[in-house]
Amino acid sequence: MEARVTGLVAATVARIIGGIVSDDLQKRSIEALAGAIREAVGDAEAVRIVVRGPLSMFETLKASLGPRAANLDFVEAPGFDLTVAIDEAVFETRMAEWSTVLSEVLA
Repeated sequence: MEARVTGLVAATVARIIGGIVSDDLQKRSIEALAGAIREAVGDAEAVRIVVRGPLSMFETLKASLGPRAANLDFVEAPGFDLTVAIDEAVFETRMAEWSTVLSEVLA
């Protein structure tokens, strides 16, 4: 009985910690992605940027880009990651990969 309770507590704590760390990592990933977009497009006004991924993450990215968000073309796609294509350069958040590693460590 004690082992079962200990296992339940450990699993609950792991989910809570994973959620907190995941939210922070998502925020930092989106900030880094926005910085990469700003750097990649410089002052070019006519550049089109294609973003694929979940709408919730796109909205956060869009808000962080300010006026540069007018250059974004969004395509909703399943998953945890945002992928940004600017000309031939591709940037992505890689949240799915991090989530898999975290799940393995916390299991």
